[in-house]
Amino acid sequence: MARPRSETYARITWNPANRVRHETEYPDRPKFTAAELADWTRIHKRVDVEHSKPGRNSFQALVGRQVVGRDHVTRTAVYFVAYTKDHGIIEVISIRFADSYERAIFFR
Repeated sequence: MARPRSETYARITWNPANRVRHETEYPDRPKFTAAELADWTRIHKRVDVEHSKPGRNSFQALVGRQVVGRDHVTRTAVYFVAYTKDHGIIEVISIRFADSYERAIFFR
């Protein structure tokens, strides 16, 4: 993944049928709201060759979100998000927690 960059957008969406399918099949993964609440001003992004949609700009990104734990310590949750962006609208394809390798990329 490339160096950190900022993603500007007008709004974030997720196709309702795709969202329900993902949230049903993967109950342990972050919900759609995680993508909405994430900080898109510092992401690592690359072109998504796995989920390419004709006529759409498909990307994969590592996106962080500050969360406060039960111990009142603020940590950064890092998500791996596949998405398309068209006319300033981000449409989430899928979201999951980043693995240890991806977290290392995000924090380097």
